[in-house]
Amino acid sequence: MGSTLFLIMLIGVSAAYDYIFNVYTANKAYAGTDGAVQVILYGSEGEVDLGKLFDGSTRSKLDTDSISSFSGSSEKYIGAIECIELIMHTSDAWMPDKVVARSSYAWKSVYFYSRYRWMSDSSSEGATRQKICSQGDTKYWLKTTTSTKWWSGSDNLWVSITIHGSKGDTETGILDLKDFDDFESGHKDTYIFPGMKDVGHVSCITINARGTDGWLFTEISVFKYRIGDTPMLLATFVNHDNVWMDSNVHKFCKE
Repeated sequence: MGSTLFLIMLIGVSAAYDYIFNVYTANKAYAGTDGAVQVILYGSEGEVDLGKLFDGSTRSKLDTDSISSFSGSSEKYIGAIECIELIMHTSDAWMPDKVVARSSYAWKSVYFYSRYRWMSDSSSEGATRQKICSQGDTKYWLKTTTSTKWWSGSDNLWVSITIHGSKGDTETGILDLKDFDDFESGHKDTYIFPGMKDVGHVSCITINARGTDGWLFTEISVFKYRIGDTPMLLATFVNHDNVWMDSNVHKFCKE
């Protein structure tokens, strides 16, 4: 009788799948939130609504310039993670920087970049929801060199870079080194972005700057990471015309 009851209980138990997230909040004043964010994951085999999973009311989660960890479980298997949708349930505006997701059945991390976008359940304060999809599995390194000219450095610059190539385009997240004062005059800075699309032969970059403190660079180099090897240089773009980046967009192409 005991073994029969155990078998019935075992059959009645459904498999639960875990979905794990590292959530990066932007390094901008008031970017954190004390509210809740609903999370919907989309995969190759379906979607799962994890409810108000990201909760800023607990401890220091979703604070400005923080990394917060969350996990949710579901009996639903969605296959390879492809997209995430964030839905705000608070008027306390939030600016996410990126979300890194993985599942208990496939431990590959999937990267979702949000670029200088405020979110709130009040449309006057920001986007009420946004859906972000994975771009790919390629890791790019960007190395920037800031000019030595007067005032060439920047303390308030929110810049992303679109890499253009023979196989299409891919856009980075915001260039920001945590706990480091980047874009200083004469300095070289390195930014690493996994989860990007392989664009093939790189021909151009487009810089989208969102700030109030101009930045003047001399060159930007694009590298592609290869497992077990050093990053491979794909292209270097020189700012021959001394274009200042502030609240503007500019495209630079190889000569």
